[in-house]
Amino acid sequence: MTQLPDLLRRAPKIFYVLSLIFAAASFGLGYWEITVYTSPYANPGDPTVRLALVKALFQALQEALYIVGTGALIDIAIRIWDKMDRKEAAQ
Repeated sequence: MTQLPDLLRRAPKIFYVLSLIFAAASFGLGYWEITVYTSPYANPGDPTVRLALVKALFQALQEALYIVGTGALIDIAIRIWDKMDRKEAAQ
């Protein structure tokens, strides 16, 4: 079997870091949008504002979870590849 490129071997870690970046960016943009639209009209403790913030947080966590899952699947595939490569080398 051929060797996997280094970038592919580092892909799971890249996905894990990207999940943090995307989660922070997604929540930050959601928070910014909510404060821009509601700041002149709503109190910070308003239930509508709190609901919108919780929805923004949930969406950010959901996106991060999908990215982490993709990284985990790539990690599993690399480990299977390595295991099959060792079996083939032993034969």
